[in-house]
Amino acid sequence: MAVAPMKKVVLVGHRSLQAGVTAKLQESGVLEIIDLSGEKEAPDDRRELALRRSEQLRQEVSKVVFVRSFLARFTPPPTGVLPGLLPARRVMDRARFIQIGQQRDFESIYQRAGELDKEISDCDTGIAERTAQIDQVRPWCDLDVPFGQIVSSEQVGMVLAFIDEREARRVLASLREACSRADVTIVGTGERTALVVIYPARHRRDIVSWMEEGGVEEWRPPAPGLPAAELERLEQEKTRLSRQRDEFVAAVLSLERYSSDLKVLEDWLGGQLRRHEVEAQFAGTPAAFALSGWVETAKISELQAALAPFQEKLDISISDPGPREVAPTVLKNPRWAKPFEVLTELYGVPNYHELDPTPLMGLFFLLFFGISLGDAGYGIVLAVFCLWLKARLVLTNVGERWFELFAMGGFSAVLIGISTGSYFGLPKEILPAPMQSLIILEPLSQALIFLLLTLAIGAVHVLLGMALEFKDNLRRHRLQRAFANDLPRFVVGLAATMTAVGWTMLVVLGVASPVFSWMQNFGLSLLGVSALAYMFLSGGSLSRLIEAAGIAFRPGSRRERVESAAAVAAAVLIGGAIVIAFPNRWLVILVVLSAALVFSRHFRFAFAGAGAGLYNLYGMTRFLNDVLSYSRLMALGLSTFLIGFVINILAGLVAGISLWGLPVGILLALAIAIPLHVANLAINLLSAFVHPLRLQFVEFFSQFYEGGGGAFTPFRFETEHLVLKEE
Repeated sequence: MAVAPMKKVVLVGHRSLQAGVTAKLQESGVLEIIDLSGEKEAPDDRRELALRRSEQLRQEVSKVVFVRSFLARFTPPPTGVLPGLLPARRVMDRARFIQIGQQRDFESIYQRAGELDKEISDCDTGIAERTAQIDQVRPWCDLDVPFGQIVSSEQVGMVLAFIDEREARRVLASLREACSRADVTIVGTGERTALVVIYPARHRRDIVSWMEEGGVEEWRPPAPGLPAAELERLEQEKTRLSRQRDEFVAAVLSLERYSSDLKVLEDWLGGQLRRHEVEAQFAGTPAAFALSGWVETAKISELQAALAPFQEKLDISISDPGPREVAPTVLKNPRWAKPFEVLTELYGVPNYHELDPTPLMGLFFLLFFGISLGDAGYGIVLAVFCLWLKARLVLTNVGERWFELFAMGGFSAVLIGISTGSYFGLPKEILPAPMQSLIILEPLSQALIFLLLTLAIGAVHVLLGMALEFKDNLRRHRLQRAFANDLPRFVVGLAATMTAVGWTMLVVLGVASPVFSWMQNFGLSLLGVSALAYMFLSGGSLSRLIEAAGIAFRPGSRRERVESAAAVAAAVLIGGAIVIAFPNRWLVILVVLSAALVFSRHFRFAFAGAGAGLYNLYGMTRFLNDVLSYSRLMALGLSTFLIGFVINILAGLVAGISLWGLPVGILLALAIAIPLHVANLAINLLSAFVHPLRLQFVEFFSQFYEGGGGAFTPFRFETEHLVLKEE
């Protein structure tokens, strides 16, 4: 539960060393660079040069991305489920990565890809145009007159047109009204009807109005020849363009052999871009540069080894973080807890001075995940599937941790499923005797106990969060907050839990035991005392009265001393009157309280603090709400079993069917059970992840966790397509 200690590093050296130092820092990947570009420095154009080089590299990266996306358009997609879901990565050692990046010959590939892209685009445009023209010419094939002869004269007008087939009857009927002397010849039909309209030239306006009102589209032929000959010409041109396109696509596929190296090049250029962006963050003068950053204390030796070639020419300063400096956060956990760091990072890493909740959160997350999924069969399937994928795929560290996380969750579900007798929703009665002997709790027949168990686990979880808040404030020397707020709050929650457990065992479950009787009685007494202590301590009433007592017995203003003594005396009298019974004591309390509020400023402050403490005590009702939230674990666990149970019933209905003596019912049962069980696992897997995570983030973290830290982002090669390894 620790955050790794960090050191601040300052490097100063001659400008001639800058490129070499930056390259070594990027290869080592242990230093996070602090942006010093806002620091004052002598006039220098090196930063502008770095920024211009960064812009050039961005253009080169965009060229590589263009070529890769262009090649991907014509490359068959990967087959199988996994390649489609997860991006393929290539494992490469760092030396080979640097070699490919430095020996790149990319410009000729980019130019060739650009030429092919233009040629293919031109072919696609030509094919689309010819296709559209063919669709327009085809209805006119029955016309045995060349298009060039269908022209208007001074006396006769002629129009080639298309109308919608569904509106043809109505539109042609309206032509008689627009121009009774017009003649129409229908040439071809289909979705659109092709027709020739011949009319007296003096009725041109009438025909135009008719066409506009009826939705008649005038069509102009692409060439003057016969329609059949024109159709054949267009189809030949389309075939020629298609062949040309196939030749260009074949040329594109010949470039596919560069695809793998292009991914390497893209990652390499991204690293070079990052290097120049970092150099723009350096401070310095035309002759010298300065950089600052953070390094993990345990990796100082790696940093020194990387800078060894420049050690005699560099001034290296390593120091602890200053009181106002905010160091980045590096989570430091044992190997088994590493997968749970992805959950902490999902919420937000702790700040540098805070506790790391990952190990404890991981243990409870596993428990909650197992209860929510709650089936040994599903757990085995999940664990084996995740471990198989982890071994099958090339993954980053983060990807491996996610698969390890779900595999561990699967094993947790196995343990919970064994203890509850849940195996793919099968009834307990058909399980072998050894499996039945391992059952500790039956969720269906003992649902109340299951519910109470999840609530008890929730109370422990929330109380642990309160205890961590107390510990963290002690560690950070916030003693007043720890003892005046955190400790009494924890005791109130603990006392309430003891009281609830004792009462539940005695009354609800009817377990007569002196232990539970003692827990109920002692917890109730402790609850009353701790509630009062929390009210007076958290609001500051007691600290005000102690301060007043100190003022009353030290030299100073007589009036101030009298007011302070009156405040203390009034508090003692009121407290004694509450504890000791005597006649008219409530009248005495009212009189003393009124007088003290009027005449003592310190008592008014203490009284106001008691009101604030009472409000804080009222806020402890949230403890009950938080604990009740854990009842969802029982609901999720039961739902997994019940849905699986129903699936087995559905499969059992057809299992006995036979056809010609063949047990086809078994095949039908498997066809029903397997996909439905897979769906049940997928749905409940989502619930088993989301709801336990919510309990961690809302109920647990809210008790103690601040978060808001900055994750450690060292300056290194960030690869998208590769997984780099050392030689």
